[in-house]
Amino acid sequence: MMIMLIIGVCCCILISIGGGVAIYFSTETTTSESEEIEEDDTDTPAAGTPAATLLFKKSLETNKYGGQGGSPGVLLCPQGAFINEVYGGSGDVIDRIGIKCSDGKTLEPLGGSGGGPFSIKSQDGFNKMNVKTGGLVDNIELYFNNNKIGSAGGGGGSGPHLLDCNDGKLMGLNLRSGGLVDNIGVICGKEQ
Repeated sequence: MMIMLIIGVCCCILISIGGGVAIYFSTETTTSESEEIEEDDTDTPAAGTPAATLLFKKSLETNKYGGQGGSPGVLLCPQGAFINEVYGGSGDVIDRIGIKCSDGKTLEPLGGSGGGPFSIKSQDGFNKMNVKTGGLVDNIELYFNNNKIGSAGGGGGSGPHLLDCNDGKLMGLNLRSGGLVDNIGVICGKEQ
């Protein structure tokens, strides 16, 4: 009888332990399924996520005006940046011209070493340039939203010739130069 009692108690203990183990695995499985559902929810983009950010990049090049002397050269801001300063040297004509970009990059002037220094700045950039030319670039005028920001050079040459970026901004200059700036066009950029 004592042996039967011991066997009975042991069986009850084993059944209790077995039931506890079964309950434990059942609870663990339920928790894992719940965690998987939560992970799936976090991988799904939330409603109302903003569209991809537009990047300012090259959109068009204008015609060039002036003569055909000198060597070709390009001053171009990196993608994402626009011109916020045009600087160089001028007298009766544009002797040299360089640019500074909205990202802080400075591109050294192309052209000669003559003329007095000039600098035309606009934190918002420029969207138009008027140029007067003959065999050389005589004068430049820079604009932002139809407001003249500044000019450099003399009063000679024909024109003005409008170099217009429309809804964009000047991102670079395409020119020919030697001892002076022979011709010039603009490279436009806009958010795309």
